[in-house]
Amino acid sequence: MAKARVCPLKPITIPRLELQAATCSVKIANILIDELEYDSATQYFWTDLQVVLGYIHNETKRFHMYVANRVERIRQTSRPEQWNYVASAENPADHASRGLTTEEMLSSNWLTGPSFLWENEIPPQEVTAEVSPDDVEVKSATVHATQAKDFTSFEARLTRFSSLQNALTAVAVIVKCRYRRKGLSIDEVEAKQVAERNLICAIQKEAFREERKQIKSDCSITSKSNPLRQLDPFLDDHDLLRVGGRLKKAEMMYGAKHPVILPKGSHLSKLVAVHYHGRTAHQGRNLTINALRSSGYWINGCRRIVSSLISKCIHCIRFRGKPRGQKLANLPQDRLEPCPFTYCGLDCFDPFTIKEGRKELKRYGLILTCMSMRAIHIEVLDDVSTDAFLNVSLQSGEMFATFGATKD
Repeated sequence: MAKARVCPLKPITIPRLELQAATCSVKIANILIDELEYDSATQYFWTDLQVVLGYIHNETKRFHMYVANRVERIRQTSRPEQWNYVASAENPADHASRGLTTEEMLSSNWLTGPSFLWENEIPPQEVTAEVSPDDVEVKSATVHATQAKDFTSFEARLTRFSSLQNALTAVAVIVKCRYRRKGLSIDEVEAKQVAERNLICAIQKEAFREERKQIKSDCSITSKSNPLRQLDPFLDDHDLLRVGGRLKKAEMMYGAKHPVILPKGSHLSKLVAVHYHGRTAHQGRNLTINALRSSGYWINGCRRIVSSLISKCIHCIRFRGKPRGQKLANLPQDRLEPCPFTYCGLDCFDPFTIKEGRKELKRYGLILTCMSMRAIHIEVLDDVSTDAFLNVSLQSGEMFATFGATKD
């Protein structure tokens, strides 16, 4: 049994055509085994292209879809050890694609097959199963260089969160797990409050380590360069560093009287500023700072942090951007003439009443504006008729001509 296929019109490489022929060979072998009931028969397959043998034997290369699908189909019903190499001169399958005359067919191996098939044992072969990395069917491997980040400090771990709510939610899950292990229950609101206190306390322990030691030992901060010196800081019942002052007896919320202190360059300070900037509907710097202070936060260098935040905020840039004006066109030649009143603009304005003897007469004004110098000349019109307008215009033109000649 033999089968051949016509080469497709679309250009295709020789290795792909030979691989398709190998797939066809496997399908014919399955048909013969089912029809002849030779389940226990040993099968042998041959191809005259060593690249195809490399595709079939290879298990580590990543091929493109066309080759990968056909290699998978071949390996489903055959083993790589069953495939061997046959020289093109002994391959009868080439006669189907190249064509033979009747005389050539009688003298060829089309009906008998290769000579080695008539021997008692098939000679063993050493199959070269190497595929070049430069083969067009091998996918190019892309190596991405990664850099491990050091998350030893709590501040570095906090940089993985992009919003305050995400950070509080993540820590709140840990708080719930700890309460559950102790056999206690806690609701969502209280869990987030505990998570917020834990976040602030962890950041303060890293940023204000020496200041906390001095406060615990009942020593005041004496360094003039320390930003906490003027805040009169103290530690509350939850071990949080808060702003002191003289408002202990005021009827205000405890957080507004004594806000917690956050360091200047902390990522938590940025998250808090971004959160309350959004809650104030992206208002200005003063409103954002007031929202922070009234909510119980005191950030060192708050004005600079909020100003930097607003300058990088996409919504603020969009809302507060200055509208761009259209670029003005070039001035016309009439406006650039150096001689005065060469080009003028004319207009008449409302009448005014004059007396001539006992008569009251109406007179109109004719205003002439120089297009280049913006000088103004006014003439009197007896009426608003065309003749009066032309007479006054001609008189003015003669006067301007005389003025220009005298100037020259």
